[in-house]
Amino acid sequence: MTNNQLTFATQETIVQPVGGLVVEPPQEQDHVLGANGADFEVVNPEGHWADFAPPPEIQRNQYGDTYMCVSFSKNNILEFLAKKQFGETINLSDIFLGSGSGTTPGRGNSKRTVSEWQRLNGAVTESDYPYTNETTLAKAYATLAPELLEKGKEWLKTHELFYKWLPANDPQNLLLGLKFSPLQVDVSGSYVTDGDGFIAWNPNNPSYNHEVAIFDYEMGKCWWIFDSETQQALKFAWEYPFGSPMIHAL
Repeated sequence: MTNNQLTFATQETIVQPVGGLVVEPPQEQDHVLGANGADFEVVNPEGHWADFAPPPEIQRNQYGDTYMCVSFSKNNILEFLAKKQFGETINLSDIFLGSGSGTTPGRGNSKRTVSEWQRLNGAVTESDYPYTNETTLAKAYATLAPELLEKGKEWLKTHELFYKWLPANDPQNLLLGLKFSPLQVDVSGSYVTDGDGFIAWNPNNPSYNHEVAIFDYEMGKCWWIFDSETQQALKFAWEYPFGSPMIHAL
């Protein structure tokens, strides 16, 4: 946990997320770590991913929020994996994934839908299809051009994608999952802090409506979080009840 480029939000700088998650719990046919489907390869035995963090990217600009937190967090995880496994720095287009997977303006999308669309349709880079402060919401949600979709399929000729749910969301399972990839998890989009300054579950808003990525931890104290609503990393309380944790393979 030595990435000097990481800065952490404080109680004064925490950004309250808009959200963008459609909750879709795992189904019987889904692959679950240790239960069904081929096991993934352990990529990072200690589960510390901070040294492989990509630059943070924001899911909103002057025109409003894209509600594409599921796509942003999914791409962030692939960017962590590419740097750790292959020494490759990549920056994937988040609005390509968000728009292509059918994200709904003002509502969002589910992890399964986004992951399955990307598994079948691939990815393009941010330089191919950028999201900037000048990108309107209409542009972010525009129908993808055929040549761009073809470029996404070309990406699949050199990359293969898999995803699995963890069997539970307790710290032991989260630590196990981090051996394979950063974790895509559901959180409540209403951030409150505990006495240690960590984000805790808000009993006044007990629902999951936002998606983030766990990328590191301080044992027994907190989890380090990438959140596409802020350019600062967050620290969540150790016992935070993250929803439907998912791992990815590249």
